[in-house]
Amino acid sequence: MINVLVLCHGNINRSALSGEILKTMKGLNVVSAGFKNPGRRAAAKMRIAAKHFAIDLTNHRSQVVTKEQIEAANIVIYMDGGNLKRLREITPLPLPGQQWFCLGEFAVPPRKKIDDPHFIAKDNPKFVEIVEIIFHASMRLGKALIANIPESEETPK
Repeated sequence: MINVLVLCHGNINRSALSGEILKTMKGLNVVSAGFKNPGRRAAAKMRIAAKHFAIDLTNHRSQVVTKEQIEAANIVIYMDGGNLKRLREITPLPLPGQQWFCLGEFAVPPRKKIDDPHFIAKDNPKFVEIVEIIFHASMRLGKALIANIPESEETPK
């Protein structure tokens, strides 16, 4: 089992969607979190967009990342440089055996960040593009992670 922590600023858009996508993959134990405002629902436009990929964010509630969650993760995923800066304020470097990645590294073409869709209207093509990037990058990341899990360690979902 691989413990994955997915982070973004508020845990209501990017990490909420990516986390739920990764949770559908056998062998991954996934937590998503942010850096502020716990208890919020996923953004309405993200809940709607997620349905197009058969992902249900109805029950998602944001949470603020804890040092314990970071320490428990084998893989930490962040969305942009601001997230990485805040992550490093909690834990300056990956722990031994831990890896940190920007989700954008799994996009095609790879990118240094996943833009925050919070201030982009749901009918803006840029919003749709971001959602599609999150979906496809999360799928690529998940497949890469589970390809490295020995069959004896997989657990059914």
